[in-house]
Amino acid sequence: MITQYGELKKVILKCRTAISGFWIDIFENKDSDIFLKLSIFRNSAGRQRHLALFAELLANGATEDQLLLACMLIFGDKFSRENSIYQISKIDPKKTPLNSTLEADEFFSKYITKKVTTLNQDDELILGKEMTESEIELLRSGFAVRHLICDLPSNHFISQFLTYANQMTDGYQEYKILAGFWLLSSLTQRKPYIDLATTSDGIFLNVWAQFLGLSSLARKTTIIDIARHFFAYSKREPLTDTDYSLEGYLETLAQTPILAMINDEVSTVFQKMGQKYTAGYNEFECKLYDCNSQNKRLASGGKKEPKIYPVENPFITKLYGTTFVKYKRSMSIPDFDSGFGFRFLYAAPTYDFEQRPPRIRTVHDIKERSKMEERTANLYCLFSQPQTFSMSVDRDAMDYYVNVDFNTQNEIRHKPNQEFIGSAWSRYSIYILKLAALIEIGKEPISQAITLESVKIATSMVLDYFLSTICDIYNLLTVDPKNNKIDKIIEVLKDSKGIVSHSVLLRKTRLEAKEFRNLIATTIESGQVEPISGKNPKNGKVTTYYLYVDCDKIIFENPSSSSSQILQVPRFTYTNNDVGSNENLDYFRQLDCTHIDVYLKQSKIIQTHADSRVKNSVCEPGNLENLGISVNLDSKTNIQMMQTQKIDR
Repeated sequence: MITQYGELKKVILKCRTAISGFWIDIFENKDSDIFLKLSIFRNSAGRQRHLALFAELLANGATEDQLLLACMLIFGDKFSRENSIYQISKIDPKKTPLNSTLEADEFFSKYITKKVTTLNQDDELILGKEMTESEIELLRSGFAVRHLICDLPSNHFISQFLTYANQMTDGYQEYKILAGFWLLSSLTQRKPYIDLATTSDGIFLNVWAQFLGLSSLARKTTIIDIARHFFAYSKREPLTDTDYSLEGYLETLAQTPILAMINDEVSTVFQKMGQKYTAGYNEFECKLYDCNSQNKRLASGGKKEPKIYPVENPFITKLYGTTFVKYKRSMSIPDFDSGFGFRFLYAAPTYDFEQRPPRIRTVHDIKERSKMEERTANLYCLFSQPQTFSMSVDRDAMDYYVNVDFNTQNEIRHKPNQEFIGSAWSRYSIYILKLAALIEIGKEPISQAITLESVKIATSMVLDYFLSTICDIYNLLTVDPKNNKIDKIIEVLKDSKGIVSHSVLLRKTRLEAKEFRNLIATTIESGQVEPISGKNPKNGKVTTYYLYVDCDKIIFENPSSSSSQILQVPRFTYTNNDVGSNENLDYFRQLDCTHIDVYLKQSKIIQTHADSRVKNSVCEPGNLENLGISVNLDSKTNIQMMQTQKIDR
């Protein structure tokens, strides 16, 4: 039910301001004078208002289930499913209300966008728009809320990891999902691969992940340590942060070419990689990412024989963390452009999440950790066998992937900064296959066939989150707020959740008033900033606000999702589907839906469903028999392995 509301909310935000602002005030804004005043929908005028609302929702893509949920909220105890279905069927989405009709309505008219004027330094008129305080707050709460969505069955490895991580700490869900994929990738130890014809040795499932966020507050280290613990437990060896010199790194790889690397503050490593004496370090790392064998030769330094380090069949996974400031300080644009920066999947959330107080570990916590330890140890044991195996790709899954790849390449040709986006896509398109393969391996029982459903989930993760996020990371390196005053204004707007009043922006940028007016006029003319007039309904005072408009943002068409992940309200997740309509209405009344991390307010904050779209694609036991491996999973998820033949590549 809560998930459906999240999808309905996306549709509402597509509607005209008169509709979306009205909905927010009546169902979400507790300070509104019409909050939960459902009598607005009664009588003849209310019925016309109801029809206008639903015609607008239908025209913007609302489904029947979403409209039924809207009916449930509107009618409460008097909700009738049969009658609602009948009435919805009679609504024509082509007959949306005219602007004049909305302006004539007693309630819709309050949310009509009106043109107002502000003055620049030459007293010339600049067109802006008038908004209510609730609309301004909605803009603020909707800023920078891109989310990584990964809906999998509750018995999936990633879901089990999320369940435990959510139980142990707050912090960003994006970190936890990416840490789960890194952990699963590390456990595979270069055994499964995708035998793509365009590659010489196939694609192995190594994942390079990087967390960026505020120091201490984002819980980067806490979540990294959770993943660290489970891998160390499965391997029966500690996994520590190691700051390698180039020679020490080569010695380690020559002895241990299959290596899981963790560093929760990687800025020192990046700074070291940028020194003159480590020239070529980034290019060497790119070759390691491709899992190709190579020899690295160092100068003899006056000795008779040079040092040669053979690295055979490497498989390196990386889980790094740092802050935005340290990343910008330690990673240069040439180092990123060398290809090194494009090999990483980035999680860089900035929205607010609901913090939880510290607590003492309970017996339940220990039991859940033991279950996760058992599963990771079993997987590590499974993939410790000497043979590699090729994962098959279903025909429809491959067709879908090829279409996405071709369509995205065509989009890139019409995007700004084509060279950068093209470089990013060349690596991220491969990550779709890698993530899809890991989704199959994380199933219970394990599957070695990549299905269409897994490719769709991986595609959404890459197109809706990872590709847009790497654009933001690169932008972090290219802007210069210290020396560029317009960049300084933009950075303050971003830090203020995208919208800030004139006086606050002037104060935080510390610019002279005359210079500030010149700069803000430039940003308005270039389309980076939009002026807004906000009227306080209590005292009638009008305040000038400036809204940041990301006119350079990159949005890619995703056939797996109905709307972009850019600036969207988080989707809701609620696993108890037995709650009646009255309890649902009570729940919505208690829920602050404008909070930008509202899904973390759920009792278990688990982003999985029992009825997930990939539930029915879980393969039956015996799917690895053709590899010479017999896999039996009992109720405790113990894995017994029997090698019947050796497969060499």
